[in-house]
Amino acid sequence: MEAPQANDAELVAAVRKKDRKATAEFVSRYSGALYSYLRRRLMPRQDVVDDLFQQVFLEAWQQLASYRGESGVKAWLLGIARHKVQS
Repeated sequence: MEAPQANDAELVAAVRKKDRKATAEFVSRYSGALYSYLRRRLMPRQDVVDDLFQQVFLEAWQQLASYRGESGVKAWLLGIARHKVQS
């Protein structure tokens, strides 16, 4: 029997504490939506999609302490991605 998924706030708290399993879960949970968003916006520029995908997660790690939980993590990550696509 699998353990239930942590909600966004619990997952972010665990990632902030440098929990490796939580970090892997964070990437696994949100990478599909993030990658799909970037592909829709940037194809056929696959190199740019891949670069921004990594940049979004890097910025998320750097800004995780400022995540207030007012929106879901997915929306927060997509907001970072949207900003990077537009700049």
